[in-house]
Amino acid sequence: MQNSFSRELARSLVVMLLEMQAEIREFSYQMDLEEQRFQKAQARSGSKGSPLSVSAN
Repeated sequence: MQNSFSRELARSLVVMLLEMQAEIREFSYQMDLEEQRFQKAQARSGSKGSPLSVSAN
């Protein structure tokens, strides 16, 4: 009984981790697209800097 529960738990965790990995990859892809859009807009306007950078004044 305990082995069966452990296997089910392990399978559930694997599925959860695979889903999380897919979500992280999708998020990374979206961030890359946003960075590319920003860089194109920057190139058109001639400004410098990253949208994710922080400047300390």
